[in-house]
Amino acid sequence: MTLLFKYIADEKQLKEKMVEIFSLAKEFFTREKREIIITFVLYIMYTTEIDKEYIRKCLNAISPEGGEIAMTTAIKLREEGIQEGKREGIQEGKREGIQEGLKRKAIEDATNMLLDGITIEKAAQYTGLTVNEVKKLKLSIKT
Repeated sequence: MTLLFKYIADEKQLKEKMVEIFSLAKEFFTREKREIIITFVLYIMYTTEIDKEYIRKCLNAISPEGGEIAMTTAIKLREEGIQEGKREGIQEGKREGIQEGLKRKAIEDATNMLLDGITIEKAAQYTGLTVNEVKKLKLSIKT
């Protein structure tokens, strides 16, 4: 692990030393300790621009267990990506929903204001709608 931290800031050297680093970490390739090496590999993937396929090949070069670790790591990355995408999608949906709700409320308020005789300019000022939006709204009320 010390070698990883020694070379993490220099991707070129890290890439050159990767097989050596993984060879030294081979004791973590066992099923019981696999999570340690997976975390180690994820750290490399998240903090460097080193190609995932290159990392997989380095792991596979050490042993068949290394190849399994690469696959497990890829699955874990995929799952994390899916979860992150879902979270982002939910957040974006909430933001859009809030914006849509605020817009509908502004239109409703402007409509009520216009029906009560408030000027287009004041309705726009109070609701945050543009003057043109309120003008169009007023035209739609009359028809």
